Amino acid sequence: MDNLEKRIDSIEKIIQKMGIEIEAIRADVRLIAEGHVMLNEKFTRFESEYIRHAAEMRHDVLNLYRITYGELERRVKALETVK
Repeated sequence: MDNLEKRIDSIEKIIQKMGIEIEAIRADVRLIAEGHVMLNEKFTRFESEYIRHAAEMRHDVLNLYRITYGELERRVKALETVK
């Protein structure tokens, strides 16, 4: 009987220790999940900022082409009318 009580106490200690370890693992998983959500939000902000910046750059390049080729076309037409 005494041996059985020792075994039960030992098993209860193991179960308690495992419960504590499981709670620690749950806390770690929560931290990882929160970090994942934060990274996802950060990447989403970065992506939208990158898209906005790329659109602005495209707009600037197209304007530069219009100005450059518009001036070139004006000069060519002026030369053609002189001939």
